[in-house]
Amino acid sequence: MPRPRLIAVALLCWCLTPSSAFAWGEKGHRIVALIALEHLSPAAKKGVAALLSADPDGRVRTLDDAAVWPDWIKQERPETKPWHFVDIEYSKNSYSRAADCPGNDHSDCIIVRIDRFLGVLGNQGASTAERREALKFLAHLVGDIHQPLHCAERNHDRGGNNVKVKWFGKKMNLHLLWDAGIIDRAGLTAEEFTELLLEDETAPPVSAQQAGTVVAWAEAAHTLARTHAYKGLGSGLLGQKYYDQTADVVDEQLLKAGLRLARLINSAF
Repeated sequence: MPRPRLIAVALLCWCLTPSSAFAWGEKGHRIVALIALEHLSPAAKKGVAALLSADPDGRVRTLDDAAVWPDWIKQERPETKPWHFVDIEYSKNSYSRAADCPGNDHSDCIIVRIDRFLGVLGNQGASTAERREALKFLAHLVGDIHQPLHCAERNHDRGGNNVKVKWFGKKMNLHLLWDAGIIDRAGLTAEEFTELLLEDETAPPVSAQQAGTVVAWAEAAHTLARTHAYKGLGSGLLGQKYYDQTADVVDEQLLKAGLRLARLINSAF
């Protein structure tokens, strides 16, 4: 998906705006949620607003707040940490629940959790609190599953967390680079980034981008980890060349995540 306007804005804003790393990161999750909001059905918009309007967590009032919430509560609820990823080994071509999803019932990975939270959100018999939490996790995890390094690891590197790099001279790890560094390079707010992605007239039809199963989305992200995230690392000194090779992938994955999140939420309501 060509992005000449985004590249042009990025080059300008990188000079004007300080970069900050969000903890794919906060900005990425907000972009995904803002894209989804533009494609929700009237029933889904009403349902989402009703669930979030009574959220006892004062930080959560909108879907993009909800999409960040699961990262905010990781420390107080450490059992949720494995739900954010699936470590499909770099050399593998496909996902195996028995091999890649830990836990007593092989449920502690992102693929199983997305399916479970979707089921709860669509269950009219579940409590409001249960459906609200399911919505918040769903909004977050659908974003995470489109970040390639949330679906891959190489030599037990924890999805690139153990791979040290320098990004335009700044020390970080490869996972953080994909979570936030590539997005932050544009120097745009989440709203500005969202607007540019939604205005891209070269993007495939919405229905085509929304297609596929959760497993297929994870396997596609895993492939992108192999073909882009882990490719061209060299000495670990990464800059414009790596950015040019990966920025379009990040944009495409953010857009797909938002559109697919909308599809799932719409189906639940």
